[in-house]
Amino acid sequence: MIKNIETFVEELALIETMPNVYNQYSYEQEENFIRRENLMIYLKQMYKLKPKIILVGEAPGYRGCRLTGVPFTSEHLLMNNISGLEIFGRENGYRLAL
Repeated sequence: MIKNIETFVEELALIETMPNVYNQYSYEQEENFIRRENLMIYLKQMYKLKPKIILVGEAPGYRGCRLTGVPFTSEHLLMNNISGLEIFGRENGYRLAL
């Protein structure tokens, strides 16, 4: 399954976009590497947790996934967690893209 996750993230990175659209996983900008890595960490954690519900969003939020690479997740949440939610934070390998 891990190979499937890696393939999925790679396919996201290779999607060609229109000039007025930004792909936060593409190889066009160096810092997108961190966003791809953050998404990989997140998807691997979700695979282990086996959630019963998955939310699918239409587009990445400009203050969330667009910056972090993780859907529905702000920079603050990515780095600081929430009490009782133990999946985010530096200790789990997440980083901010500069």
